[in-house]
Amino acid sequence: MNARKLVDIEQWANLEIRYAASVAREKGTRNSQAMTEFSRLAGRGIDRLKSLKPTAERLRLLGSAYKRIALVSPADRSNALKEMTEQYSAAYTLEQKAGRFDPYAFLNIRAGEIATVIHEGQNVTRRMGQIHEHLVERAAEFQADIEGKEDFWGIVKVIDFKLLLAITTRPSDFLELNSLAREYKDAKRFASRREFASVMDQVVFLQTIASGRDRDLASALKRLQEEISR
Repeated sequence: MNARKLVDIEQWANLEIRYAASVAREKGTRNSQAMTEFSRLAGRGIDRLKSLKPTAERLRLLGSAYKRIALVSPADRSNALKEMTEQYSAAYTLEQKAGRFDPYAFLNIRAGEIATVIHEGQNVTRRMGQIHEHLVERAAEFQADIEGKEDFWGIVKVIDFKLLLAITTRPSDFLELNSLAREYKDAKRFASRREFASVMDQVVFLQTIASGRDRDLASALKRLQEEISR
């Protein structure tokens, strides 16, 4: 199979999963028909990706697929969060072996870990502290990767990094998120609508996981979304 055909397969699988998740969220998770169709399309997309030889990009797409399942399907959330973190970790490891730092996979590994802690609600302070340490340990490496990159994605990676740091420090009022709203809005000027919608996915994902589990964090992230949208 030629390279172009492989790219077509992986991109089609990704688009199919994203579309199914969008429809399911729009119709609501209590709509059994929408959820059944989402499960079918998401499962088919994942099977397509897993049928191909693993590459960092395909593993990232698998991580994204499981992230959307965790976002849309409460019943599948525990396993989806586990798979999300594992797939992004595998992508990160492949890039490391090639001598490259993968900031996208790194951020999503940590986001998956944070979401898992929130969802499980056990030993939250200790586990959030451990995730915070992982973030701090890679801060210099992360900064070096985006050094001199003035493009939209380079800017947003830094803001997303700050978002995860703010969440894992667990300030009682989450005031740090107010300044992040301004930074996201500044970055918005350099993005297309599609690009910025992709960025908001991280905030929406964490807010959704926190809803019903961590009221303070869910409210803070909701306010962040509203402030960015103004």
